[in-house]
Amino acid sequence: MKLILEKEEAIEIIYSALCNGGLAILQESEVILNVSPEDYKQAKYELIEASKASICLEDVYVQILRSGKSLCFFDNNEEANVQFDISKAIEEMSKEAAFNLVLAIKNEEDDAYTGWELLQICLYGEIIYG
Repeated sequence: MKLILEKEEAIEIIYSALCNGGLAILQESEVILNVSPEDYKQAKYELIEASKASICLEDVYVQILRSGKSLCFFDNNEEANVQFDISKAIEEMSKEAAFNLVLAIKNEEDDAYTGWELLQICLYGEIIYG
């Protein structure tokens, strides 16, 4: 089975995965988000210009994806940089391995571990930690 996700739908799913604790657990797995100061500043500026009333870190991270750039992470376990952009995320989330995770997030039946696993799929194409 393959899911067909639109860009904004995929961004909403990633946003939820980041917000619900998935990013925090990924960091506990020693995979650390490493956003460049320039990308962060530009994404924040774009959100402010769009009159977004309240901006959180996750808003900035998804704006980076929305602008066509990648979210870059450093995997201390592999001592390697890993990243995904929205195209790669859509590709990986459309596969059968992500089906139940995407469905849980869309149905608001997710938790931090759901987000953690989904972020791993976006980065590696599979769940490698946990």
